Amino acid sequence: MQALINDTVNESLSALSSALNGFKAACLAQGGVLQGTRFNAIDGVAEAGSPAELLVDAVSAWDIPDESVKGSVARFPGVFEVSAQVIAAAAALNAEKERLAMAVNALSEGGSDSRKMRLAYRASGHPRLHPLQAQRQIVILQGEGLSRVGFTVAKQGHSIRVMTYTEAVAELGRNNAYDVIEQIQSMPESSVIHWHTPVSRHIRANVVWDIAGSRKSQMFHASLPFLVQEGFWPSKWVRFPTPRTHTQRRDQKGTLLANVPLRAGAYLSVT
Repeated sequence: MQALINDTVNESLSALSSALNGFKAACLAQGGVLQGTRFNAIDGVAEAGSPAELLVDAVSAWDIPDESVKGSVARFPGVFEVSAQVIAAAAALNAEKERLAMAVNALSEGGSDSRKMRLAYRASGHPRLHPLQAQRQIVILQGEGLSRVGFTVAKQGHSIRVMTYTEAVAELGRNNAYDVIEQIQSMPESSVIHWHTPVSRHIRANVVWDIAGSRKSQMFHASLPFLVQEGFWPSKWVRFPTPRTHTQRRDQKGTLLANVPLRAGAYLSVT
């Protein structure tokens, strides 16, 4: 079983590495990257360096950072104006990223756990590979009418699962959270429970196009730099205002029932 997992992962990562090499070559070729800005993900300051090298460095960063906390990934918000050859190489790289994601999902559905996958990454020469980072797609922005790209740090909020009282008690029991069960056992069994789980802060970008007097905007996650084809650099600005420090939001609905010790910041409410 492990040998099959290793072979599948090695084949996918070999194809991905080949596509990455093609992308690097296109970026480093004369006229590959015309201009670009990459921002520090913490303070929003534009980073110094060759645009081509900054882009290649960001797209090549597949390993778990040394300072990573609980598997968090590095983020590289930015925009780069590139040649048609780089756009084509990025599309080819995205295709291999998608194939890797499909292979990993298929293996997981077949019973491969995280330990087996980690062994396969090590056997393929990528012992510190962060699969999410390797699978992240490079966003290629439509060029015509592109006017503004603004990066922001999303406030920390919560995802919410709605469940019945019985489902909540069962979930808490599976996690040995019997103290929480005691806190909610006086609630009517007809109660609707909201299970709130913290969502990590992330970087996103609001992209705006002005075309023929009309405005279109779209929000993107911005873990990797965006690409725009030569001649379509945003007409107004690319910026990342200094991120503000936000207090953690609860987005609470209903009455607080109990904090859930399974994860910091998680809690239950009822409506």
